[in-house]
Amino acid sequence: MDEVINYYNPIAPNQILEISDMPAYSNESGIVVLATAAGATLDMLEYNVDMQDPILESVDGVSLERIDYDRPAADSTNWHSAASTVNYGTPGYKNSQYSKYEGGSNITVSPESFSPDNDGYNDVLNIAWQFDHTGIICNMKIFDSNGRFIKNIMQNAPIGPEGVISWDGKDENGETAPIGIYVIFADIFASDGYTDKIKTVFVLAGKF
Repeated sequence: MDEVINYYNPIAPNQILEISDMPAYSNESGIVVLATAAGATLDMLEYNVDMQDPILESVDGVSLERIDYDRPAADSTNWHSAASTVNYGTPGYKNSQYSKYEGGSNITVSPESFSPDNDGYNDVLNIAWQFDHTGIICNMKIFDSNGRFIKNIMQNAPIGPEGVISWDGKDENGETAPIGIYVIFADIFASDGYTDKIKTVFVLAGKF
């Protein structure tokens, strides 16, 4: 435990528990289960190395952090590599990549300007939806300001009346999209004939 405290310099070391038989987890893939002593499962995550930020040359010692603890652990877009500014881990205090969706109507983004450079500040874009309808199927794509296709976020995906998904700034080829203005285009419909088309603008920022 002292090694963890000295390495990460946590703000609240009293929140770190020393466990003598903690299993080692593979960097490549695995399943983490949080359960009670009676065996009841509280939460579960099935992870793999592809959930880490692809800009990292090595993921050794890099923690995967949950973006929003109110979103499901099984949502792979709800995880991101810990920021380099905290030595790639935040034991005992708030995750460096924590980002809370702040509400809205239709389709909204938070933050409106994000910078996917893994510095721990606005590294992911949260895309949220809220509808007064059920049984919705959604197609959601991202385009740049010139109308060029960048990323397919959802394709014929059944969604609930409200939810959120995160984008890490990578295009279809796994490359970080250039700095600029982007548009989310969502085409939604339901079996009862309900349809809607929504555009939402945001900015991908970065350092010059």
